Amino acid sequence: MAQAQLLYIGTDHGVVLLSNPGRIDRWISVGIELADQAIRAVVCQADAPMQATVWSSEQAWQTNDGGQAWHVLEPTPEPTPPSQQLELAGQPPASIRIASDSNQLERNDGTAWQSLQLGQVGQWSCLLQVAYQIDSLYAATNAGEVWVSSDRGRTWTVLKQQLAPINALAIGRVIS
Repeated sequence: MAQAQLLYIGTDHGVVLLSNPGRIDRWISVGIELADQAIRAVVCQADAPMQATVWSSEQAWQTNDGGQAWHVLEPTPEPTPPSQQLELAGQPPASIRIASDSNQLERNDGTAWQSLQLGQVGQWSCLLQVAYQIDSLYAATNAGEVWVSSDRGRTWTVLKQQLAPINALAIGRVIS
């Protein structure tokens, strides 16, 4: 059974699409769509990522083929705002959030909030938990960086850099 992941990145200059074929953690750029739009929200179903919806401040678009073609949705549905805090299931339960100083991420393992030391990354813009991988998280910045954690937010690495400012993330897997 083959698997791949699709990551939709909503930026100030369109939707960046990344693919992780075979889940080998080698993300490939698929392209940038709706490049003249500032994308504010992105949604896709975890197990049906070929269909995704993105929102600008004025309208919404939907794809049914993994971002190859987009059509305007009318009437425009209400967007789902990007996450600023995540509650992590599992043992022990934990939380991760963008701090009141949006240059910091904080993690709480049930005892107290602790600031994560990730260096100068700019302002964090959104967080994403992967529904089908309980320990995997993504975070994005206004400086155009996507970060990933595979250990419930304890450690982070840069996945992608040098994008336009990022406002929203969505991820799903394709199983065939």
